[in-house]
Amino acid sequence: MTLYGPVGPNAATVYLVTIDNGTTSSYSANKQFYKSNQILYTTSGLGRGIHSLQVKLGGNSDGELAIDYANVYTTKSLGGRCVYLT
Repeated sequence: MTLYGPVGPNAATVYLVTIDNGTTSSYSANKQFYKSNQILYTTSGLGRGIHSLQVKLGGNSDGELAIDYANVYTTKSLGGRCVYLT
């Protein structure tokens, strides 16, 4: 699974990502120059079944967070299919 969105000087200084209610990781979309469609988060090897992804702004974050789209990849060996979220 990969989330894409814009980064730049007005973007979120801290956003938090949690997958399947596990460990929360922090990231920043705040960069010197604006660029669209950048990877905001990626993970693999989740295994078969339903998974949850939670994305939220960090408590003291400045800026905005936008998600352009997400790609969810599966493998045929698990009986899956590729799903694109927009």
